Amino acid sequence: KDDSWLGSSFIDLVLSRFAREYPEVHFMPIEFAAFRLKTMKTSDMRQATDILGRPINYELEKPVVFLANVANMHWNLLRVQHWPLKELQLFEPLGKPPQRAASMASKRPLGSMGSGRGRGGGGERGVSMRYIPQHITHWLDTCWPLDRIYERRGPSQLPPAALGPHGLAASASSTISAASSASRPSRRRGRPGPLDAPASQAKFEASKGGKGGRAGAGNGLPSWQAKGLSAITTQHQMTGFDCGVACLLYAEKCGQGMMREDINAGTSQQDFTKFRHALQERIRELDVPEGD
Repeated sequence: KDDSWLGSSFIDLVLSRFAREYPEVHFMPIEFAAFRLKTMKTSDMRQATDILGRPINYELEKPVVFLANVANMHWNLLRVQHWPLKELQLFEPLGKPPQRAASMASKRPLGSMGSGRGRGGGGERGVSMRYIPQHITHWLDTCWPLDRIYERRGPSQLPPAALGPHGLAASASSTISAASSASRPSRRRGRPGPLDAPASQAKFEASKGGKGGRAGAGNGLPSWQAKGLSAITTQHQMTGFDCGVACLLYAEKCGQGMMREDINAGTSQQDFTKFRHALQERIRELDVPEGD
């Protein structure tokens, strides 16, 4: 139907298609962020697999794309981006949350309105944990640590606040293209960035309430929580039912390598409507009566 919400099974079906078409990006199943990450231990995080069952190689730093459901009512898309900057990008079809947007505007110094933004809006730093839950940033802090000094120099040269009670680091410092083919995406592939040296296993065991504490939480080490930003700065979704369709279109554009500024500037409700119709056409192609 034109006004129906998309279910998680259908979303996973489309994401699996994207994963085959865009192998340079990891697409994660719906249950990854919604359920699995909440109970994963460090060893499980290190062995996480994408929707096609391919293990995530944390030394290659490929983008990771997945959906999150806010209060079981609304879909958002998240992308872990490593190049040109490390960012945890939130694609919220409704744009920046109004209260936070108003708060940021009121705190901005006079004369600085619009500064630091690129074409189509440069994103707003700082995203509430309602939109990026803590277990997501914990996974990234554990498996893609922002503090590479530990790998190069060892714990003795880290600040004291970053050390646990036993001298170990306190944490690990982690289509159907009918609607998107109107403009050719700017393809900027991420650059492989292997770790300078293998991380100490003891470092990763410090997560999930271990002896060293939780990754990036008040221990002097940088956290992915500070890398969160709103990739969509204006409202794209104008209906009450297109959030799932919007996130799938965002996902395909991410798979194509588009930068967040280009996605923000080049997407509208009209694109969501076209994309929904493209999805419906594909479903009808698969719905062949028996005997035909």
